[in-house]
Amino acid sequence: MGRHIATVALAALAALVALAPRAAAAQEPEPSREARAERLFREATPLVDAGRYAEACVMLEESEHLDPALGTEFNLAVCYERSGKVAAALRVFQQVASAAQAAGKTERARSARERASALEARLPPPAEPPRAQVEAPAPKPLAPTVPALDASRPWETRRWIGAGTFVAGVAGVVVGASLGGLALAKRSDLSAACPNYPTCAPERMATAHDLDDSGRSAALGSTIAFAAGGAALVVGAILFVTSASSGTSASSATSPATAGLRVVPTGRGAILEARW
Repeated sequence: MGRHIATVALAALAALVALAPRAAAAQEPEPSREARAERLFREATPLVDAGRYAEACVMLEESEHLDPALGTEFNLAVCYERSGKVAAALRVFQQVASAAQAAGKTERARSARERASALEARLPPPAEPPRAQVEAPAPKPLAPTVPALDASRPWETRRWIGAGTFVAGVAGVVVGASLGGLALAKRSDLSAACPNYPTCAPERMATAHDLDDSGRSAALGSTIAFAAGGAALVVGAILFVTSASSGTSASSATSPATAGLRVVPTGRGAILEARW
């Protein structure tokens, strides 16, 4: 009987000993968010130095989430930068610069701005959206309304044709100037996108080709419009001037002569004189 009691007592003592650590652990308070954030930060720092950026960045992100701090955020930006995430690093450095400046930490703000400026130079420029191509219509001659003319006066018909041709020439010159301006604008855009065209960055080559083709088309249209407009100006001016000269000559030729009869006395009488 006494041996049985002793055995039970030993078993109970062993159970208490086994449960004691668990009870003590259950009574320990859970670490605070600040403590967990500090632990993650301290564990991530040597990982960054060792080049284990994937693990370090995740731990720094969690630390910043638990307890936001400028130091943690700055080190997270450094981790992003070293892991090749330039855009993410730039964004975080800019946030640190703004927050540090607002908090009066000018040295931290200056350092973050310098790091952000260095990263901006490494980012590729944003691709320009494709520009809408403007197909310039071929210049069309104007058709002025010519009033009904007297067939007996051909010089008047020629004058109206000359005036219409001259107006069409002016329109051609205006269209040529517009297309010339468009060609210059396309050439300027091409120089901005690819200064050494046809050598260009691969991501900009398609845009550069489009700009070059559009500029060449506009330049060709400008040349054609200028040539046609200039020719029309010359022809119209010649027709108008020569028709005016012809009209003056015709008017002089067709003007009625002064006609009349008069009696002219003479020494022997009088004679009747007719003039026309």
